[in-house]
Amino acid sequence: MGSVGLCTVFWMRAASFDQDERGNAERRALFVGLWAPTLWLMAQSLRDLDQTVHAPPR
Repeated sequence: MGSVGLCTVFWMRAASFDQDERGNAERRALFVGLWAPTLWLMAQSLRDLDQTVHAPPR
């Protein structure tokens, strides 16, 4: 939740930059908002894979 809040703050702050720097500020806001969920989903996928590999045979 913190990364989403930080993303929102960065995005709102990007409006105060001039047009040349605004694109970079908006990309930074998107990166901050997306890296945490991406890492969480990667960890979840690895956990699921590990459970299927080490599952007892049927």
